[in-house]
Formats: sequence, structure tokens, C-alpha cells
Amino acid sequence: MWTQLAHFIIKYRLSLFIVIGLFTIFMGYHASKVEMSYDFRSTVPANDPEMIYFEEFRKQFGEDGNIVAVGLKDSSIFQIENFLQFRQLCFEIKKLEGVNDVIALPLIKMIEKDTANTKFVLTDIFLIKSGISRCWIVCWTLHRISAFTSGRL
Repeated sequence: MWTQLAHFIIKYRLSLFIVIGLFTIFMGYHASKVEMSYDFRSTVPANDPEMIYFEEFRKQFGEDGNIVAVGLKDSSIFQIENFLQFRQLCFEIKKLEGVNDVIALPLIKMIEKDTANTKFVLTDIFLIKSGISRCWIVCWTLHRISAFTSGRL
């Protein structure tokens, strides 16, 4: 059977070459018309419960984004009382239903090297624990930031 196939290919090689070439040109032409679409609405039925909820959400909020950014312009945020209140507010927001994460100055993480386990770990820059004096918190944080910026960590 394989010898018959080989004889067929050799006998009609010019015709097969032309057919394969035309097929390649045809497919290449149609491949140039392909466009990427990131719109999932055409793939999900309109009567799907999640799609109905999504459309109601868009009508209410006007956008389908899932990130809310809140800015704050107040130099007094760096006073320890205000900073601690802002940190507490971030934790309160993080507890709300539907909130996955909060990224804010008091919750910023820093990468540290764990040589014992040969990996990197994320640690809080602002280590604030109950029972620790606020002066010590500020001094320790400034020490960690200065060590980080000077390359000692």
C-alpha cells in the first residue's frame, strides 16, 4: 500500500504541488482576515443568569471594570494617628463582601530573602502590632525603608 501511495505522489507530484500551494495561499489569505475579540458577550447566551446580572451591573454602574481606585491628597496622612486610622480603614474595606484585596500605603509589602528556605517572602513594610509603642513602630519602619533603599536587604 505504501509503495502505491509513493508511486501516486511521484506520478502526480506537479499536480499535488500546485494543489497544496493553492490551498496554502487560500488559507493564508483567510488567516490574514482573522481578528482577536475579547468580547465575551457574543459567546455567552443573553438569557444566561450571570449575563443578565452582568448587564444589570453595567446599567447601574456604567462600566464592567472590577477595580475601584480612590485617591487621597493630604500630607497629614503621614502623622502616626492618621496613618493608623487609614490603615484601619483599609482593613475595614478589605472585610467588605465582594472586595478581594486592598492595595494602599499602610499595607504595602516588601520582598525579603529567606535564606533558610532559599525563596523570597513578602513581609509588611509597616509592622504594627498591638502593645508596641508608636515611636518604635516609626523608627523600625524608617530603619527598614532606609535599609531597603540603601541595598542592605
